[in-house]
Amino acid sequence: MMMTLKILRIFAAGLCFSAVFSAVSDAAERYVVKRPVLPPEQKKPVALPEMPVNPVEINWETDYAQAVQTARNSCRPLLIYFRAEPDSSEQLKPPAAACAVFDAVNLNDPQVCSDFAPYVMLKLPMDAEITGENGTEQTVLSLPEFSDMAGRPGLAIVDFADESAEYYGQTTGVLPFGPEGCPTSGQTAVFLNLPQGPITQRMLIYAVRTHRDHPRCTEGEPLPVVVQTATDHAKYQAEKNSLGHQNFGTRSQAVIKVLGSGSPSEICAQIPVGESIYDSAIRSMRAWRNSSGHWAIARKPHKYYGFDMMKNKNGSWFAVGFFID
Repeated sequence: MMMTLKILRIFAAGLCFSAVFSAVSDAAERYVVKRPVLPPEQKKPVALPEMPVNPVEINWETDYAQAVQTARNSCRPLLIYFRAEPDSSEQLKPPAAACAVFDAVNLNDPQVCSDFAPYVMLKLPMDAEITGENGTEQTVLSLPEFSDMAGRPGLAIVDFADESAEYYGQTTGVLPFGPEGCPTSGQTAVFLNLPQGPITQRMLIYAVRTHRDHPRCTEGEPLPVVVQTATDHAKYQAEKNSLGHQNFGTRSQAVIKVLGSGSPSEICAQIPVGESIYDSAIRSMRAWRNSSGHWAIARKPHKYYGFDMMKNKNGSWFAVGFFID
């Protein structure tokens, strides 16, 4: 077989193989993906949204240590809502306003509330403190396990469902509220229903499933051998600090040997230093959408899929989607 290889360096690369490969040597297509310009923080405070007449009652835990113990004992994931509390004024600053909207809208959405069922629910103010092992006080939000929240209000998931999982007791999802406000009810529902796995896999899947153009590449099955292939290549790129489809043919044949048959395809992305895991996942999907080669792969459903991303020692993220049809 001969292969078609076309590396798209836009801090992202896409590759698709069919049964018959032909060798093509193309100059790399270069795109400039600029850092997104976030809207400035609103100078005028935002008014408090109206709560429903009969708000939904949610059984919130309010003590971090107790909630963790409850989740461990019941083998359930822990969902933490880090809430920005309003000040004494009648108007709200952006972080508190985002939480007020989340309270009034998302926490009263029937679909979102039904999706809370598997979780132990914990609500904490952003400045909630615990006593560390050395006897000093520190905020829960500043703990290393919540560093991916970047000090912002929002949701975090800690997985206590399966003690045998490598990510047991780890943060497996973050949904920080940004300057633009809180997520929609639909985005929240996607976040609550992601397939089990480490945070690096789940955040990429979240980015795909919440993209406005509805890519379908996660409609298949996240088969372990396919997921591991994505993980291995993300790790390889991060270690080499090099974006590309290195050893694609060898990796693909190894997967096909396990499955018996299949047509592989792959998309890759590199995100500059300084981005959070959440923002890197979102930017990876945006980069794939902005290239026709990437979008041709991401837009359609695949029989099996796997996503993962790794950060190298310089702080740059490498994201991979690997697919088998």
